[in-house]
Amino acid sequence: MIENLKYKDEVDKSYGIAGMAISLIACDCEQYMASVSIENGEEQVELSPELFFIRNPRFSAKITWTDLIKQFRIATAMLLGNALCRHYGATDLLQEDSLTQLKDFLVSEGHELCELEDDEINEIFDNSRRYYTRLFSHGGVQTIARDFATTLRVRRRLSSGEILDHLSRLNNI
Repeated sequence: MIENLKYKDEVDKSYGIAGMAISLIACDCEQYMASVSIENGEEQVELSPELFFIRNPRFSAKITWTDLIKQFRIATAMLLGNALCRHYGATDLLQEDSLTQLKDFLVSEGHELCELEDDEINEIFDNSRRYYTRLFSHGGVQTIARDFATTLRVRRRLSSGEILDHLSRLNNI
């Protein structure tokens, strides 16, 4: 994927996972989180099958396309959340070329997954980048992310209920 966004160590990885979980809550998609894990060989963020549910083929193309756009927005949020949470919490990794590589990856995915035009992808990316930069630069969110990342390193795996319990303080920000 993106070479200079690879995890440096377990602390970095735990912040990346925290960023993805926080991003899912921020975009009102917490119902799709099944679990998170820092263990090697396991999915870092396990998403529920409902997110990827293929609707009845008799549904309109617009409904199907809307679902694909939703999935693309969620993927964008998770990738930005991963990078930004790591940047503000664990390492100062986010250089402009990293964001350019991330955007290039999302452009490719947007073309392939949703058949979006460049301007549509750029709008989604730019709006998401502004929103998640504001979110993860907030001191309160950084504290919550640090606590979550620490808990994840100790517990190794958290269920959806445990994730929501640990991140419930986001509601107060």
